[in-house]
Amino acid sequence: MEKGSKTLRITAHELGSRDVWPLLREMEEKGWLEQINLLDYGEEYSLEIVVRSEQNIEPSERLIRDYLEGKTVVTDTTRIARDVGREMVETKTVRVEQGKIDKLLALAGELIVSTNVLAHLIKRLEELGLPVEMVREFKEYQSALSRTSWGIQDVIMDMRLMPVGFVFERFRRVVRELGQELGKKVQFKVLGDEVTIDRNVAATIYEPLLHLVRNAIDHGLEGPEDRIRSGKPPEGELLLRAERKGEHVVITVKDDGTGIDAEVVKRKAVSRGLITEEQAEMMGFNEALELIFAPGFSTKDEAGAVSGRGVGMDVVRETVER
Repeated sequence: MEKGSKTLRITAHELGSRDVWPLLREMEEKGWLEQINLLDYGEEYSLEIVVRSEQNIEPSERLIRDYLEGKTVVTDTTRIARDVGREMVETKTVRVEQGKIDKLLALAGELIVSTNVLAHLIKRLEELGLPVEMVREFKEYQSALSRTSWGIQDVIMDMRLMPVGFVFERFRRVVRELGQELGKKVQFKVLGDEVTIDRNVAATIYEPLLHLVRNAIDHGLEGPEDRIRSGKPPEGELLLRAERKGEHVVITVKDDGTGIDAEVVKRKAVSRGLITEEQAEMMGFNEALELIFAPGFSTKDEAGAVSGRGVGMDVVRETVER
């Protein structure tokens, strides 16, 4: 474990097969955790833990070192582990280059295609009058080969996965600093951080999620005084959630602000020459919301450091669709 003035870096080799999330949650509950960064992304990654500036780094270093050496197991509360051998943990993990995993996945796909072709050939042999007993044996072997092929693909897909929490946790500092900059109180909540996604997808979704989070705080959430006048608590809520639905992972960015006023959107679109007044009058609510994805569109009168330049939401849609 490397130590900086306010940072601690753990390599994948040191971490082994341990689940890092209980450790990070423990540090967050103690108020020690400032930010986490995933470094050397894709192959031999390292986890950089940034300790809050007002905290002494020594307690965090001791907690992490004890965790890595198997002296403690961090759950909801720290407890003593029994017979936890670090050497046993390390022998259960093997580091593999991302490119090799991709090649394995491609080969598994070709194997599945071959089993499907084999099923078609067996059907043709059956039509040509091959003995029933021989056809039955061919079908049994083809079925077993198909199950094995799909099993291989599933295992390889699991190797490509990582918890989406690695992406979500990067937003805690963003939310805190942007809230302070805009004078807004924001309670940031994360749900489903244990849901796994493909590493390549994880690398891609950070930027579009960043646009959505910044827009939610700047456009969506009101200031404390406006919220109080509306009968809301002064602190706004921003939720980042991941949930698995069948074969898909749905990621939601949600705030409890004022929402989107379709009439304001239409008026801004007309003033910017994106649509005519006649088109605006014919538009329903959902059609009006689609305007926020138009290049160059913004509801802000003047561009600021956070928003108003008319770039972002069109990029979000393009990235998500890709």
